[in-house]
Amino acid sequence: MDKIKFFKEKTENRVKKLGDYYSNQGLFKGEKLNEYKYLNNCSDFDKCSNLKNKDLCFWTGGVAHVGSKYDFAIKGKVFRIVVTGIDYGEEGLKSLEERRKSIEEDCASDMQRNKHMKGTADVLKTIFEIEKEDNNEFIEGNHVFEMFALVNYLKCSVTHKSNQVKKGKVSSTASTNLMYRNCSFHYLEEIKILKPSIIIFQGTKAPKAFRDYIEKNKVGEIKEKRERIWEVKIKDLKFYTFNFYHPSARGRYYWRKHFKEVVTPTIKYAKNKGYIVKL
Repeated sequence: MDKIKFFKEKTENRVKKLGDYYSNQGLFKGEKLNEYKYLNNCSDFDKCSNLKNKDLCFWTGGVAHVGSKYDFAIKGKVFRIVVTGIDYGEEGLKSLEERRKSIEEDCASDMQRNKHMKGTADVLKTIFEIEKEDNNEFIEGNHVFEMFALVNYLKCSVTHKSNQVKKGKVSSTASTNLMYRNCSFHYLEEIKILKPSIIIFQGTKAPKAFRDYIEKNKVGEIKEKRERIWEVKIKDLKFYTFNFYHPSARGRYYWRKHFKEVVTPTIKYAKNKGYIVKL
């Protein structure tokens, strides 16, 4: 008997609610204004896109990926996984359907995928108790990319036009603190729709912005359970966050070392505590 049961109707209802929210908030990508800017109708668009540095470009359209098998239960225990990165990093896709296809079909089949998605696969495999060195990315015939949601904290992106990124001299993202503050409300609304059991934060800015928003606006409660693990309660919603480095971070944040010394033992600890479901 299969250990995993899926609730696809619930997942598609969440996708519809997300689409309605993006539409109502004006967060879908709009018409092209110039080479590096697309219009959207977000109330903070003009503030966030007003960049002083002419070597920067502003992108919109960073909608979430919600896996087609996002809602599932293992041995009767409902479990939902959200991974939160920084931003889309380039011109966004127009629809939730396109975003899902880009992850489930294109990225899942491409073993030469970028560092971010390689690191995301590492984390998901660890959650599903698949060895990192194992080329297998399936559990009971289901690809791990079908069983999570990727929700970037920022709905828009700022990147460098220059080739300095390729030379490793600057970060590929140049998104601002203002964007983090303005997007916190939208991110929380996405989380309310998705109702995760856990959130894997990738990078240091997003969890800080999230905690600042929660505490400043008194919309929930955050307790530190262990270094890098928070318990979050927002009304009737309770979940745990895991605050890791971004898989494509450089220098002392090098992913392979971080994954071995921090990510793996933290997930193992969380499974023993019941924060993450065991297979």
